Amino acid sequence: MASRSGSLLEKSTVKLLNLSGFKPELNKIINGYEIDVFLQYKNLKIAFECKQYERSTLAIRNLIHQWDSKNKELHFDKYLNSWNKLN
Repeated sequence: MASRSGSLLEKSTVKLLNLSGFKPELNKIINGYEIDVFLQYKNLKIAFECKQYERSTLAIRNLIHQWDSKNKELHFDKYLNSWNKLN
């Protein structure tokens, strides 16, 4: 699977983390799942899911269940979700 370049929200998250002195990875594949932004900090594994939707009808509740299921399998120490819905 080819890595994509990332959405503006993903890139902004990476930039913010870089400016804060961290070394995040954009669109990292872990156990077959693509994690939008991944950060290893000391002994912590931190995942960021950044979703930017335009005119979407996706239910946030469904996304939260999807992310929760993914985290149960991947065992991140922190799993952060952010979304921006553009209309």
